Amino acid sequence: MDVKITKIDHGPYVVEGVFTMVDADGNAYEAKESIALCRCGQSIRAPYCDASHNRTRYRENSRAIPEE
Repeated sequence: MDVKITKIDHGPYVVEGVFTMVDADGNAYEAKESIALCRCGQSIRAPYCDASHNRTRYRENSRAIPEE
């Protein structure tokens, strides 16, 4: 399966598939097949989403621009 990243309106990025995520020092995070990554910057579980976007009323729902 390819890696798929879905941007949830007003919420996290959901990453699905087989991938390796590493920190700035190159240390790997625990491997999972699906994770939600924080976009609001308020998660106490960063880089993972803890639904803080609901409490902080984070709003962002831009769309990709279709290629012509």
